[in-house]
Amino acid sequence: MGLFAIVFFFFVPLLYVPLGPRLSHVPSQPSDYRPWLGTAASFNFIGLLCFFAVRTWADGVVACPRRIWVFSPRRFYSVAAIALAVSFLAQVYFVVRIGGVSNLMSRETDLSGMGIFFLFSESFPALLFCIVLIHLRINKQLHRSTALMLFLVCVSLAFVFAGLRGSRSNFLNSVMIMAVVLNYQGFWISKRSLIIALIPLSMFLVVYALFKQLRNDFGKINSVESYVALSEKTGRDWKGVLLGDIGRANIEALTCYRLENKYGYKFAYGSTYLGAACVLLPRVIRPEIRTTKVASSDLLYGMGAYSAAGDSRRESTRIFGLAGEAMLNFGYWGIPVVFSIAGYAVSKTRSFFMNLPVSDMRVFLYPMFLRVIITIWHLDVVNMVFAIVKNSGFIFIVIFLISDRVTLRSRK
Repeated sequence: MGLFAIVFFFFVPLLYVPLGPRLSHVPSQPSDYRPWLGTAASFNFIGLLCFFAVRTWADGVVACPRRIWVFSPRRFYSVAAIALAVSFLAQVYFVVRIGGVSNLMSRETDLSGMGIFFLFSESFPALLFCIVLIHLRINKQLHRSTALMLFLVCVSLAFVFAGLRGSRSNFLNSVMIMAVVLNYQGFWISKRSLIIALIPLSMFLVVYALFKQLRNDFGKINSVESYVALSEKTGRDWKGVLLGDIGRANIEALTCYRLENKYGYKFAYGSTYLGAACVLLPRVIRPEIRTTKVASSDLLYGMGAYSAAGDSRRESTRIFGLAGEAMLNFGYWGIPVVFSIAGYAVSKTRSFFMNLPVSDMRVFLYPMFLRVIITIWHLDVVNMVFAIVKNSGFIFIVIFLISDRVTLRSRK
């Protein structure tokens, strides 16, 4: 989390100055972004001070769990078989429903309303990894070579299940889940290995960003020169990944500029957070709330842009991040408040998992929360809610079913 924060808050904003922070297809941008990058950085600094102060205070209040989830061998194999079958069949049904693998890889494929399938289908590689790992542990057959082979097989499956539809984050999330579980099982992953792993992962992010943009035309790349030309033309080169996919400094700076220059934007006053809480509800019963998408469209294109009729309708697809969303709701001073809440949430999440006994099956859920904690700065709250539920919901159900709840005796 600290390494990501250094890149996010320090290196990326500095790189925006020489490389250019201007946003595509957004009107009324400042001629010079530097004062507004500085304004955003100043309030982020205040927010980080609040984050660390609250996290330090919350770290001092530790509560040990009164109940633990103990592995239940008698239910394991039946639950595991059913869960894997449900997950695999959900993926098969999803691919058939959209018309096959070719349509899955097509950029034009409409995936709206498919979230429920992703909840089950994209959990398959990580779920298979955890189940086989437990099986090997039970039968005392878990060795480093076996674990590594299992890891590589399940990483390949993760690419098929999530990567083919162009989802880099879901693929990396599955890899991260498996790596953290492997580490928890005693196969320690050193800092050196993590640093080395950043090289192929960074290459994957850049190359697959271009694949996501081109899809069916990706096969036309037949040389390094054609790759470089296409990546620069589409903005899917290393600069686009670093500044656009990881950084949020430009959108934060633009938000400061719009708020300061009175473009008529009206604050959301917390409605985007309420919208994030309601994102899991079916659309037919979901209340009319000014979500992050609506509020960000109002900021970038003018009030009412999202709900306008015909060609006047404009919809924002940009992610504002923790600080940007705070400004959408409450302005500059929303940043310290939201960062303080984030500090408390991070402390309690970390404390909960660190104080779990090794035998508690809920340690298998930690990787899903860890991914959100690491990248909390550049996500909107709705992304955090959706990521946690989609990536851990089905696995949580499986862990619950293969565990017995045992109350610990109080210590006097």
